[in-house]
Amino acid sequence: MSRGRAKILVVDDDRELVEVYQNLFEGAGYEVSIALSGEAALSSACVRRPDVVLTDISMPRMDGFELMRRLKDHFGREAPPVVVCSAFQRTERLAIAQGAQVFLRKPASAEALIRSVEAVCRGVAPDGQAIASQRADAARERVRYRQGSTGRLRDVDWRSVALEAEPWLEWLRCYLDCGSAGIFLVQDGAVLPVVSVGPHLSQRPEPRLLQATLAAGVETGTSLVVADMAAHPSFRRALGRRPDIASFAGVPLVTIDGVRVGALCIADQRPGRFDADTLVLLEYLGRRGVSGLVEGPAASMVSPHLQAPLLARHTFEMLLAMELRSARGAEESVELTIGTLADGTSAGACAEQVWRAGARARLAIGAMGAGRLGIFARGATTSVHGHVAACLDSVRAQGLMTSAGVAGVMIPSALSRRCAVAIAESALSLAQAAPDGPRVERIIVQMGPAREQAGGQSASPRVTGRQS
Repeated sequence: MSRGRAKILVVDDDRELVEVYQNLFEGAGYEVSIALSGEAALSSACVRRPDVVLTDISMPRMDGFELMRRLKDHFGREAPPVVVCSAFQRTERLAIAQGAQVFLRKPASAEALIRSVEAVCRGVAPDGQAIASQRADAARERVRYRQGSTGRLRDVDWRSVALEAEPWLEWLRCYLDCGSAGIFLVQDGAVLPVVSVGPHLSQRPEPRLLQATLAAGVETGTSLVVADMAAHPSFRRALGRRPDIASFAGVPLVTIDGVRVGALCIADQRPGRFDADTLVLLEYLGRRGVSGLVEGPAASMVSPHLQAPLLARHTFEMLLAMELRSARGAEESVELTIGTLADGTSAGACAEQVWRAGARARLAIGAMGAGRLGIFARGATTSVHGHVAACLDSVRAQGLMTSAGVAGVMIPSALSRRCAVAIAESALSLAQAAPDGPRVERIIVQMGPAREQAGGQSASPRVTGRQS
């Protein structure tokens, strides 16, 4: 089969890596489809059968093993051949046993990827010498990354990192409603715990397998996501019956100049707790925020000037965008508040009062510029509205906030983060201009009637009411 006719489906939960693969294979003459999850890959393959599937193993919900099984169930003997590219070499034997044609170890070079896919497309066995060379190259790359992280961490005070990170980990654990959160750093090729909150990452009797797997992920820049350790082939036998931890996610901790020095991890005793949006959040913090912990004595997980639970505006709005998207799928609502701080009140002091009054899952507080504080929460409509109102009552009663504007985004409104912020700011302007003095103004937004557009029906969000 010629490259020009071959269709390849690339599957990985790392968006940046998927884009690299897409550019690589399109440049080599393949037709490329991409999927960021096993579920999306299966849907894509059923609609447009690929000639070869290149997949990762560790992904939320449906991992690479399950994807291979589902492809066989759907296509039978006509199932497309699979090339696996994974950082975790302990999965190689099972991947081959389940029918993978080739197992490549991350980081895989462009030459190794193209050569392996080309061989599979032609229906020939991969060159054993080439595979051995690829593994040697991957091993050398891992050593290089390990040496880089060792050099970067040589002068880092691990105790200071722990003290700085602990309040942020407490915020993260509450926000994600998970049992534990922790930070691991690299030492002599091993990824060792520095600080954790909750019992699941600090009291495991046999953590070596998990730490060795994390080390492989750190060295290759790969996230580790396990929906259920009791059912995962790489963990179930080695860990035995462990009811204290089921769901696990870990992402590389990356410095500003790209050196991977550790991992940010979360865990929970309930299986299937972490989805793709959770992984996006962790990767954002691991790649852009947590790196500050090892790059300056005053740096924090999100900003060198902020303390938990007060988020930088960019982080706050990134989370807001994620929650607006998730709320549509979960049929929940989002309440976004932008309030004006009282004279002499710091954003940090107001954030601490909000957190004391109403800390809960999917509630975040952000610095929105001089004299302004943002608060949002996601959940059932009546629950979220009452909770945010109680938080506002608390800070206003304490004299920390004067006026506030609220955008109540009701299910199932498809509203962007930018629009939600603009509506909340408009409500704040109305509250500040009220003739009877500053107050709270609430604008409710929900889905408007469907409107005919080219290509089908479309619904648009509309303002349906105001409340003072």
